[in-house]
Amino acid sequence: MYTSKRSNHYSSHLLLLLAMAAIVSLFTFVLVILSVSNICPTQAQREGFSVELIHRDSPNSHLYNHLDTTYNRVVNAVRRSFSRVRRFQTTSASTTDAQADIIADSGEYLMNISIGTPAFDIAAYADTGSDLIWTQCKPCNQCFQQKAPLFDPAASSTFKRVSCSTSQCADLDGSSCSSNGTCEYSVSYGDGSSSDGDVATDSLTLSSTSGPPVIIPNVVIGCGHKSAGTFDDSTSGIIGLGGGDVSLISQLGTTIAGKFSYCLLPLTDAGNSSKMNFGSDAVVSGNGTVSTPLTKLDPPTFYVLTLEAISVGTNRMNFTDRPFGTDEGNIIIDSGTTLTLLPDDFYSQLVSSVDSMMNATKVKGPEGLDLCYDATTDFAVPNITVHFTDADVKLQPLNTFIMVSETIACFSFGSFPEFAIYGNLAQMNFLVGYDTQKQTVSVSNICPTQAQREGFSVELIHRDSPNSHLYNHLDTTYNRVVNAVRRSFSRVRHFKPTSGSTMDAQADIIADSGEYLMNISIGTPAFDIAAYADTGSDLIWTQCKPCNQCFQQKAPLFDPAASSTYQRVSCSTSQCVNLDGSSCSSNGTCEYSVSYGDGSFSYGDVATDSLTLSSSSGSPVIIPNVVIGCGHNSDLFFNVNTSGIIGLGGGDVSLISQLGTTIAGKFSYCLLPLTDAGNSSKMNFGSEAVVSGNGTVSTPLTKLDPPTFYVLTLEAISVGTNRINFADRPFGTDEGNIIIDSGTTLTLLPADFYTQLVSSVDSMMNATKVKGPEGLDLCYDATTDFAVPNITVHFTDADVKLQPLNTFIMVSETTACFTFGSIPDFAIYGNLAQMNFLVGYDTQKQTVSFKPTDCSEN
Repeated sequence: MYTSKRSNHYSSHLLLLLAMAAIVSLFTFVLVILSVSNICPTQAQREGFSVELIHRDSPNSHLYNHLDTTYNRVVNAVRRSFSRVRRFQTTSASTTDAQADIIADSGEYLMNISIGTPAFDIAAYADTGSDLIWTQCKPCNQCFQQKAPLFDPAASSTFKRVSCSTSQCADLDGSSCSSNGTCEYSVSYGDGSSSDGDVATDSLTLSSTSGPPVIIPNVVIGCGHKSAGTFDDSTSGIIGLGGGDVSLISQLGTTIAGKFSYCLLPLTDAGNSSKMNFGSDAVVSGNGTVSTPLTKLDPPTFYVLTLEAISVGTNRMNFTDRPFGTDEGNIIIDSGTTLTLLPDDFYSQLVSSVDSMMNATKVKGPEGLDLCYDATTDFAVPNITVHFTDADVKLQPLNTFIMVSETIACFSFGSFPEFAIYGNLAQMNFLVGYDTQKQTVSVSNICPTQAQREGFSVELIHRDSPNSHLYNHLDTTYNRVVNAVRRSFSRVRHFKPTSGSTMDAQADIIADSGEYLMNISIGTPAFDIAAYADTGSDLIWTQCKPCNQCFQQKAPLFDPAASSTYQRVSCSTSQCVNLDGSSCSSNGTCEYSVSYGDGSFSYGDVATDSLTLSSSSGSPVIIPNVVIGCGHNSDLFFNVNTSGIIGLGGGDVSLISQLGTTIAGKFSYCLLPLTDAGNSSKMNFGSEAVVSGNGTVSTPLTKLDPPTFYVLTLEAISVGTNRINFADRPFGTDEGNIIIDSGTTLTLLPADFYTQLVSSVDSMMNATKVKGPEGLDLCYDATTDFAVPNITVHFTDADVKLQPLNTFIMVSETTACFTFGSIPDFAIYGNLAQMNFLVGYDTQKQTVSFKPTDCSEN
């Protein structure tokens, strides 16, 4: 059971959230498309693009009515849900009729597009349940009233009517031939609405939210000269996104590799628009993603899945109905239907099971919503899982109950004879991806927030910054440098564990080697923790109540019992199976175990919970269902001012991998020089993390086992004009010979190469050698000016020219030391060498990019 305990204030907030969510579920998209520059489809295929989807009840929508109440909006959405079934169950034999039955009154999202040359803007319903793209055109003998001007085909230099003899006409269901040999279309709707006109081709422009506009030439459209019925006067037509030949998806074809996705926002994000993604931007992958096959039926317009069962708690109810007469393919997934509609008998079983687990007073709700409760008091919402073939989708309360008023919550499933539709309420806050080439639909429980879609940034706080919990004002510069040097050498054991366990390798010596802290919050309500941010480990873990044996920490322990979104992970899940070092408890739940080279360790439960990042560039970013470790047994040399580890490595359970496609695999950071002690560095995610422009160089990442570490290929280092080639193979491979790491201070190199490098640097120095801290072999008297030689690090395809602050560090007011060190048979590119560079990781393209940057201004 999912139990929500709230104060009256929190109760009202949650009710409003669910209410808004209910409204959002009324799904028909709005694409905003403007024409600016020529972007060919092949570029769209390579880079992908995204467009806005505007909910009809959003304040950004042409259809928005500020006088409508929440109750009115929900009632109208429910009515449209049942009306829309006729759109799929047309009584006419015409496929074209089937494509848009009742769409005239059932669109939920609008899309703004542009047609023609010059581009002409129109707003139309975006519909995954129809194919033809059509708009009203001049001259219009009989048109429904629309506020916007009509499209004038005569004003477009790229408009061209289609001949009856073409495949474009022959393949269009419901087409006919005019007296002059040109193709015509005719669509009619279950409420008597209709549209008739010419079939033509013209340019169509989509205004990408992730780059320049995308112009698609020669798109088949319907140019309506006669339309009538109950169309809304704030729209101009339909944008078909179905599976038929003339839909926008099919016409984009290989330019988007048959991929599109969307993430439907709750209306609590009323000022924001949802997004529809195409091509590489539409890939849905990463932790928590499940995929199920699409079934092709006739007509091919509709996207049909196979529903096997629905579970309420532990009660699994098998779904054996065959509404389409086939064993595979029994439920349509539709963005334009609000409710999930199921055949009567199965629906009755489902309602009975849900009601048996509810502890609330039943009340009467709107027509069509049979199971409603008084929501003025707390009540437990049961866990509901939808079982598609190969894909179990665990719904959240906002997917299963909608607030129809401030006091009433209703079950968001409905009954319909011998038919099944998976509606948009059930899809909210999921990233839903369609791959028409592989014939799959994928669902990820990590849905990008507005901040994630636009990119976001968080603070990275150096451990010796006055902003850090670890700051000791009594430490001298010398002490801090000595400690950092010691941690650098200790951290090598982090990457070179003596144990064969990959899990040991992930965090060896992190207990005493973290250099940067990150503040995050876990749970609902959010609980703040400070932990080491580590690009050399994967698991995110913190100490939790009850703690049988814990290292002392000043902050309170996280209490999983106080979080309404905390859920332990079963041993049978991929989240447990894919976690190195996991084991199974006696009650069948997953456990983790990490140990460190200094004898420190942490053991505990593997769970999922919400994780919140306080973005420095906008609103906080909340990520649901993140896999975390909840430590109940941890000890030895962890710092009392920290609570755990935030893994940023390349493994499956790292924060980067779990964010996955929501950040397009991109993160970057800009590390401030240690002299900027009062400021924090930044870590950027998503589009905010793109590193490009003048001075940027990029080098490939090499995947090794384990995949935790980020490994580059170092070819040489130049001191002035003296290039010293690097031929070591510490990992036994020709490609990939140095780990780039934010948690190591020095750059560490194998002994023989280091000796050559030091000799070359020393030969170009005009200063007096002095003794420095242990581990720093090349130090000079810095009381007089001295020239530092130019040093360039040559990675594959990327020459990184270091500045003096990257190569020498002041260990006292009088002594400067070379920031490179020696370690046997190993290599790490440390953080001193990375300071005042914008360093960007792209885990999809498998590259790291460097750009010289004043990080104080980044």
